[in-house]
Amino acid sequence: MKPTQDSSAFRDRLRRDLRAALKSRQSEMISTLRTMIAAIDNAEAVHPGPKSPQSTDGTIAHSSPGVGSTEAPRRELGMSDIQVIVGDLICEYETHGEQYRSMRQHDAAERLQRKADILRTYLAT
Repeated sequence: MKPTQDSSAFRDRLRRDLRAALKSRQSEMISTLRTMIAAIDNAEAVHPGPKSPQSTDGTIAHSSPGVGSTEAPRRELGMSDIQVIVGDLICEYETHGEQYRSMRQHDAAERLQRKADILRTYLAT
């Protein structure tokens, strides 16, 4: 399988798992999966270059006119890229969890730890 096929299958799995979590009303799983999907989607975004078409006049200044003008190419991420993104999210959750522990907010720290554990299950596969 090609790396883009692997990452596409991974994203399909995330969306299937999100639908299942929505049906079973697992709020932490829903939140974690939405965060992971959004982080991957954001990483695929290509920053507009200096030559991107923008109008300086019209109804909304610096907007792109016309149908499809807001469509932008997306980067194709491989599984190694996605693993880095998920690893960064785990690190972020753990760091914030430690900060909550230091402020004696143990419920919030435990919630973040559970989210990090959910992300770890996706790194293992």
